[in-house]
Amino acid sequence: DPIIPILYENQALIAEKRGDVDLAVSKIKAALEVSTELDFVNHTSSEFLFLGEKYENHYADLEQAEHYYKRGYDCSMRYAEHGISLTGDRKAVVDAYLRLITSKDTTKEPASPEKPKDHFAFAQGKAWKDIKDIFQHQLIQFHGAHRRNSKQLADKLSMPASTLYSLQDRLKQRGYLLHGPQEILQTENLDLGEYLEAHESMTWEEINKVFEREMMHYLYEKYGYNKHRMASILELSYPSIISKTRELTQVDDHFLTN
Repeated sequence: DPIIPILYENQALIAEKRGDVDLAVSKIKAALEVSTELDFVNHTSSEFLFLGEKYENHYADLEQAEHYYKRGYDCSMRYAEHGISLTGDRKAVVDAYLRLITSKDTTKEPASPEKPKDHFAFAQGKAWKDIKDIFQHQLIQFHGAHRRNSKQLADKLSMPASTLYSLQDRLKQRGYLLHGPQEILQTENLDLGEYLEAHESMTWEEINKVFEREMMHYLYEKYGYNKHRMASILELSYPSIISKTRELTQVDDHFLTN
């Protein structure tokens, strides 16, 4: 149950306020056990950061601190590879890990994390209709490169062939060319290849749902968490933006102090 990590985190905050660091640490470890099982993006990095800081600053146990910072680093970088920006505690735990290993061995320069590819950069400044057209065009082209005809493509994406034909006609009417099976259109600032490969097994409905959620998260950060600005740039109504960002604002990134 995703509410369990939140309950443990709140108990940890109470214990920390009372000066019982041991209890706070044990509660966060309990929260982390559930968060990692759920791959809970809003909590895992925060919990690793909390434990790393406590072992470093309270217990002076640098080995355990490095252990938790490293797990938080790996977790945050994995999220970053899937388009979730390194912000807040996700960035903080990456910085903490790099700082600690640098201070442990000043004779070596720690390898800086490779900057994750910005798969969604193409969307900045575009209307939502155009963003969806570009993504769906690339998705059709990506899967079409390995299929002989549209019926095979529709079967792969678990969608009715008639729906696929309608989508292809709509894209053609809007100026998107549908090339041969070995050609993938490259658009300026477009880097969707790895993203599509990572979601290759999903159906049409599944990948579009994931894309909309992750794109809204991306643009919400890029546009400074300003929903009025998002509505204006995306050419969507404000109530529509409220609906599309609701899950991003229901629970804060973490319940832990930075």
